[in-house]
Amino acid sequence: MARTSKKEFNIDKIYSAALEMLADGGFHKSPMSLLAKRAEVSVGTIYLYFPSKDQLILSLFEHVREHMGEWVVKDFKDSASVPERYDALFLNLCHYYLENKNHFVFMDQFALSHYNQSALAALSANLAKAFLGFYQDAIHTHTIKNIRLETLLSLTHGSIISLLKKHHMGFMNLDEETILELKNCVWDGIKLT
Repeated sequence: MARTSKKEFNIDKIYSAALEMLADGGFHKSPMSLLAKRAEVSVGTIYLYFPSKDQLILSLFEHVREHMGEWVVKDFKDSASVPERYDALFLNLCHYYLENKNHFVFMDQFALSHYNQSALAALSANLAKAFLGFYQDAIHTHTIKNIRLETLLSLTHGSIISLLKKHHMGFMNLDEETILELKNCVWDGIKLT
């Protein structure tokens, strides 16, 4: 097993503390001094790795995006049928956000901030490849409606985000039955009959 360097250890502590703080107060209510205290490092240590708060947020975004990409495509197979690939992507994304509340809150804030350029930019390379390949193949094989990519992403991700917000805010308990119900409703809306 590889040893974690002091730099990696400190960056992990900073990322973890930043995710907690951003989930609690958002981008504007998370000063570097408070982050340093929560991460149990000096402010200078944070600035050693991240020259500005903007750089920290962008670096944290890359970190979360890569982690999310690995999780969501972990059992995804390009050779599976279109409905099987849809199920894998939808369910893995739901479960990732369900298991990683701070990542979910951060990505939701990031998507609505000036940092984000597009919904597609929020996808890691492997996740973008899986989603784009899936949508392109499904449209090409006339399995789903020929809908613009941004609309497909909004239908799929927007429905997931809406329910997860309610779950994480304590307004509902998002159980497996509800996740499957949502998955089937979205599929029924995009598939060709």
